[in-house]
Amino acid sequence: MRIMIMGDNNKFLYYWILFLIVFLFSWWSNPSLEGRIYEDTYDYINLAEDLSHPSNSLRPFVYPLLIRGAMNVSQDNWSKLIVVMQMLFHAVSIILIFNMLRRYSDSVFLIFFLALAIGINPNLVFYTSALVPIQLFGCYIVINLYLFLTFLDKYKNTNNVWNIYFFVFGLFSAFTVALRSMYIFGIVPFI
Repeated sequence: MRIMIMGDNNKFLYYWILFLIVFLFSWWSNPSLEGRIYEDTYDYINLAEDLSHPSNSLRPFVYPLLIRGAMNVSQDNWSKLIVVMQMLFHAVSIILIFNMLRRYSDSVFLIFFLALAIGINPNLVFYTSALVPIQLFGCYIVINLYLFLTFLDKYKNTNNVWNIYFFVFGLFSAFTVALRSMYIFGIVPFI
C-alpha cells in the first residue's frame, strides 16, 4: 500500500494505532453491533429485497445493494455486518484525514491527536451504527477529497492531467452520487 510506504518509519505505527483506537472506540460505543433503525431504513431494506419497490424513485441503489450483499452473507445478522462495515469505513477515513493533514504540517503529534479527536467524535461515532447511508456518505466524501488532493499533487509534479487518480476520483465521485444523489452538487467545487 502506497499510503504506508513513506519516509517516516513510525508512520505505519501511527496508522495502526489510530485505526485500532477509532475502530475499538466505535465498537465500544455499540458493543452489541445492533443497527439503529430510522424511518428511511425501511425504504432501503425494501429496496434491498426488491429493486423494483415503489420507494426506488427516491432512493439511490448503492446502499440497498450493500444491504443486499450483507443479507446474502448472513440473513440473520446482516445489520451487524453493515455496522461493522461502517465502522471500518469510519476508521479508514480517519486514517485518510491523518494522511491528508500530514501533507500540510510537520507536527505529527498534533495531527495525530486532531485525527483522533475527529475519529472519536460522538456525533460521527453515533452514525456508524445507523442503518442509513449518512456515515458511508461522509466516508466517501473523505475518500473523494483524498483522491482529489493526490491528483493535484501528481498533476503539479508531472503536469499531466491524465494520471490514475483522475480516473479513480471520477469513478468514486460517481459511486458517491449513486450513494446519495445530492452529491452531484459536491462535484462542482472540484471542477
